[in-house]
Amino acid sequence: MSERQLSHAEQLDREYKDLLALTSGAVADGRVDFSIDFKRLTHPNCPIPFHTQTTRIAYLYLVLCCVGAGIKVWLGLPWIPVLAGLAVFTLVYWTLIRGRAERQIALKIQRELFADSASWDKVWRYGGMRLSRRDGDREIVAEAPKDPWLTFMREFRDALKPAGQ
Repeated sequence: MSERQLSHAEQLDREYKDLLALTSGAVADGRVDFSIDFKRLTHPNCPIPFHTQTTRIAYLYLVLCCVGAGIKVWLGLPWIPVLAGLAVFTLVYWTLIRGRAERQIALKIQRELFADSASWDKVWRYGGMRLSRRDGDREIVAEAPKDPWLTFMREFRDALKPAGQ
């Protein structure tokens, strides 16, 4: 089917998906930086239910605490060393494990957004995402929802083309 046979809506949809694929590729190879506001995108009001991912972090913590208490009961250990161990575990969890889990969730959110144009559109209108790139000495930024990411990526795409095309 030629370009002329496609309706205007189909052309826009095709361009939208092409620009999203270009965005994904540019982020993957480092030409465009993509960042998310983790708290905003995991808030229950976000149109895509990413908050369920953070609930898993809390459940992991609770399960591991219960396992520790179960070991205490099973082995008949006194409470003082168990509570000290729980305090150390809590410190390790909140300083090391939780941060790593949040980074993994952020990558999962990124993959999900780049895989589905409808999700990307909903979340961009909601906010909590930012695209940026360097153009010489200046930084060009598109921040959701106030900046149009399509314009940002069209300019990026056009900058990739050799002069005269």
